[in-house]
Amino acid sequence: MKITKQGTPKGERIWKGCCWQCKSEAEAKESELTKITHDQREGVSFSWEKCPVCGAGPYSGMLFYPPC
Repeated sequence: MKITKQGTPKGERIWKGCCWQCKSEAEAKESELTKITHDQREGVSFSWEKCPVCGAGPYSGMLFYPPC
């Protein structure tokens, strides 16, 4: 067997996020995120997390999206 393209395991995918309060930007592995949600209306997944910089809560802190 020959691997023509190396994939990334689901838990190792890097999500990018931005804090709504202090505008800090971050990256996190999918396995580090605790509140992953899928919105069927929009067809996207996202995760609200507490901001490690300013401490903004889960629904006003960092909003992460998976890679395209």
